[in-house]
Amino acid sequence: MKGHNWGLCKKCGKVYVHGMAGKHHSEEAKRKITRAHKGRPSPFKGVKNRISPEGKRRIAEANRRRVWTPEMRAKVSQSLKGRISPMKGRHLTMAQRLRKSRAMKNSRAHQEAMRKRRKKSHAKKLKRKKESHVKPGEKREEKKIIFDSDSKRFLVVKTSADL
Repeated sequence: MKGHNWGLCKKCGKVYVHGMAGKHHSEEAKRKITRAHKGRPSPFKGVKNRISPEGKRRIAEANRRRVWTPEMRAKVSQSLKGRISPMKGRHLTMAQRLRKSRAMKNSRAHQEAMRKRRKKSHAKKLKRKKESHVKPGEKREEKKIIFDSDSKRFLVVKTSADL
């Protein structure tokens, strides 16, 4: 019962399938239908929106009140699985990229991530500063890398310097 070729009987409420469902008009029938409709304006001529602003407002309000249960979410998720993304093969323009970038930068998640990153960076700076600070009279160990031509290896030599 996919598509719009089925309905409910107004008298008894039973489901029925439209009489032309799965069938095709012959070429002759198509010509007759075309001739019959020639000269008539389209039934949708001049109709911009079939739903009135009041109707749109009511639909929006109903959607806002809707509570998505885990079962509903799972059902919708399952129905959308396996579909090819509508963006596959398309590329965003530079203006679209900038708009997305700005929108993401204003998001709460981005703000939180940046706060964490700054906090981590600040902690690293403090640690480095603490390690580099040596009190007068203390010895500081330094490492030097020397190439030994006899063994053809690099050697690490520790030296201490008085301050």
